[in-house]
Amino acid sequence: MSQTKKQTIKAILIGIIVLPLIGLLYDAYSGFHVLRTSKSIYGLIAGLMVTVMLAFAGEYVGELVGKKDKVSDPLYKRVFHLIILLSSVGVVGFLYWFIFHYFEILKI
Repeated sequence: MSQTKKQTIKAILIGIIVLPLIGLLYDAYSGFHVLRTSKSIYGLIAGLMVTVMLAFAGEYVGELVGKKDKVSDPLYKRVFHLIILLSSVGVVGFLYWFIFHYFEILKI
């Protein structure tokens, strides 16, 4: 087996182990919603992984918008950045709801 395939497999295995653990931390912060309402153990693991991936996506978009927003910008530009930030929160929230509702991972 080549070195790049070994590295890829190692990264995937680490991701499979680390993502649910970080997802459990996010779930603990939000009151164990995923843990309490999961229908199966596979749903629990998938729910924790989806939670952490969408949380990271939301943090990433929020950080990008925060970097572009400056106090010295005109008001219309700051309002535009705020609209982008609020719409990204809405998109991440909708994706979270849709994934859990469509795949029936949780009882939402």
